[in-house]
Amino acid sequence: MLGPWFEIVIFPGFVFIVILAILSEQINSRLNSRFYFKTEKTPMFIPIVENFKFYIKGEEESISRNSILQGIILVFMVALPLFASLLLPINLWRSFENLQIPNRIGVYGGYAGTNEGIVGVITFEGDLLLLFAIILFFGFLTFLSQYLNKHHFTRDSLTKTFTFMIFDIPLLFVLISPIITKRSLSLTILAEDIRRIVSANLTFGLVLLLPLAIVISLFCLALKFDQPYYDRINTDSIIRSNAPTPKNWKLNFWNLSMRLMEVVIAGLIVSVFLGGSYLPIPIHGNYQILANTTNFIFKCLAVLMITTIIRALRPRMKVNQTFNFALKILTPLSFLSILLTGGYIGLVGLN
Repeated sequence: MLGPWFEIVIFPGFVFIVILAILSEQINSRLNSRFYFKTEKTPMFIPIVENFKFYIKGEEESISRNSILQGIILVFMVALPLFASLLLPINLWRSFENLQIPNRIGVYGGYAGTNEGIVGVITFEGDLLLLFAIILFFGFLTFLSQYLNKHHFTRDSLTKTFTFMIFDIPLLFVLISPIITKRSLSLTILAEDIRRIVSANLTFGLVLLLPLAIVISLFCLALKFDQPYYDRINTDSIIRSNAPTPKNWKLNFWNLSMRLMEVVIAGLIVSVFLGGSYLPIPIHGNYQILANTTNFIFKCLAVLMITTIIRALRPRMKVNQTFNFALKILTPLSFLSILLTGGYIGLVGLN
């Protein structure tokens, strides 16, 4: 009975994702301090130091119905990405025959799938839709947490929420390309078979499917989490004026939930478009878990580093520019990705 609980809580579960989120927080802080011009050097552990300050001597808050509801919502905001991380196929090697995943055999050119591979702690056909529903619901909770703050107005809360969730649209559409390639809504199946289909169809994968999809998903992740807390320069003045929650443990929970969800979406991108935790070389024995886990961490951190550099180098956009970029550039490009993928499969076919 210890096995399932160890998988859920320790590895590849909650503790693993929290550590990965904290590591990405430090990388964000360091990268931003390098790419922004500033005379003073940014301390390495800004988030950890500030979190302890909030715990020890945070902003006092009067007890009210709104403050209690906001605290409950923030707890849910931390719990949602932790639960979503259980859907990521990080490093659990199991037989697909024991899972509720029908149609294991591939659908194009006699392509046959395998009977075992790396799966998520929670795996079933359609878990990709559940993961995306969690992402959307998380965005709705960000609105409620800001709306319940006495220093925020409804219009400001809606504006910030829309600019946060608008990039879910092109991200959802760009995921349709691998879905129609494999005809499956299982994240485990996509992580297992997309890499095999690409390796058997290099022109399709390296020209049509992966490049455009990876660029769109990286920009969606970078701009969705362009949050001016902790990981940008001059954060003290920003927090004083625009904090979505009181500056105590609640701001700590807000920041932790954002970073956890960012890691989960980075894991989604890695699983679907970057081969997941698989290595191109065979590794057997006790080193397989270590090698695959290190590979997954490296790919996630690489995605997060690239998105951090994108945020640091580009000029900060206004609200209307953000909407235009998401709806007039990224969304049409995601439709183009679907068109190219579906056209190639329909006209040429896959091996």
